[in-house]
Parts: sequence; C-alpha cells; structure tokens
Amino acid sequence: MYLSKRNITYPAIYYRTPIFLLTAHYLVAYGEPESFFTLLQLPYYYYAVLGSFIITMATAEFILVVTRYLDKVKPWGAHFRRRLWLQLVLGVLVTLLLAILLAAAYFYIRGQNIITADYFKYDFTLVVCFVLFLNLIYLIIAQMQGRQQLAKLRLPSKHKPTEVNQTKTEVAAIYPLGQGYLAVLKNGESVIWSKTIEQSLSELPADQYFLINRSDIVNRAIIEGFELGHSRRLKLILKITLPHNRSLIVSQRKVVAFKR
Repeated sequence: MYLSKRNITYPAIYYRTPIFLLTAHYLVAYGEPESFFTLLQLPYYYYAVLGSFIITMATAEFILVVTRYLDKVKPWGAHFRRRLWLQLVLGVLVTLLLAILLAAAYFYIRGQNIITADYFKYDFTLVVCFVLFLNLIYLIIAQMQGRQQLAKLRLPSKHKPTEVNQTKTEVAAIYPLGQGYLAVLKNGESVIWSKTIEQSLSELPADQYFLINRSDIVNRAIIEGFELGHSRRLKLILKITLPHNRSLIVSQRKVVAFKR
C-alpha cells in the first residue's frame, strides 16, 4: 500500500467552487468604495466577477493539477525537501505567472492595460495570498490523510511496525508508507524506518542494496529473479512476501544498472 503516492483525496469541485466565487468577489470589490449591496446593483459588477471567477478557477485548478502530479512523482513522505521546492516553484511561482498572464489577457479584452488598471496595487496581493493559501491547504490535507491512513493500517502480528533496532544486513527492503518509511526484515518482520532514502543509501552496504526506483531500496539477497513489467520496467520476484503482497518495481532508468 503506497499511501504517500496514491491515496490523497482533495476536496471535490462542489466544495472548491464556492471558494472560487468568494475569491472572485473580493478581487473585484477590494479597493472599491461601494458596499456589497451597492455593487450588486451595478451591471458591470457581474461581468467583472465572471471574468475574475474564470481566472480564479483556472489558477486554482492549475495548482491542484500540479499538486496531484507531484503526489505521484515526488510524494511528501519520500521526498519532503525536494517536494517542498517543487511545490514552491510550480505551485506558487509558476501559478502566479499564469495568473498574471490571464489577468493581462482579461484587461486586454476590456481595452485596458494591466499596469494602468492598478492590478499590482490591489488584486495581485490577494492573488498571492490565495495561491499560498491553496498550497498550504493541500499540504495540510496530504499530511493529515497520510497520518490517518497509517494509523488505520492493520498489519498481521508478524508485520506490526516497531522501532528498528536490527543490524543493517537484516533489512530486506525499505519503501515509503504513509508519511514515513517501512523496513521489512529478512525474517518477515516489519519495522519503522526513521531514515531518509539518502541516509539509508549512505549507511547500507553498497554491494548488497540497490535503489530500484525513486523511493524503494531492496537487498539483493532476497531477489530470486524478475519478470518484464509495463513500459520496460522489471517486476522483482522475491524470496519473501512483503506486507499486503506489495510489489517492487525497477524503474526504466534503473533497469540497465540493476541488470549489470
């Protein structure tokens, strides 16, 4: 069970839409002297809110697409620091650039210039706050769901996670689980592994352990063979059974080095 990659559920569109509408209203009303009820009586308000809503939704959905993509390639539990930088670059900086381009197109259609329309004086501050808020919310959701799923995990008695205190050569495989790592020993016992992938590779014997993809380490002693998988990847045949019959897959990048 690869919780850190696949089982994060974000709010559905019918929960997100009211937030987009509220944000669109504030982007239009912020800095305006009219009250809310006065704005409702002005025809231009609805056109402005519609344009603002489209930009807000496009920006917010872009953040969600980026977040879901990064959940697959750089899950928080396996690559927290790298994921944080990628989230800041793609989820914040690139998103803000997209928002500026959409706003510029909106003002151009209305025959205005984004600079003279005071976009950066009023609206951009709210946009930055909105983008940061969404990224933070999605991070909190990922962390909370990861912990909840790990707490609900029920393993057979011999697979109950405990703090690891074994010699390194007894470790058969290490892989992410929830927001941390699980190490499976050669005797079939599962233990909590507190080290990162980088720390593990630096401490484990290089002639016995191999990083078969971005996040899974395997001891060559438990490998019985392999079979071809999808997209030229390899599925390992192991001498032991991992919890929940989890499979270990050698990624395309690692195939040549792994066979060698």
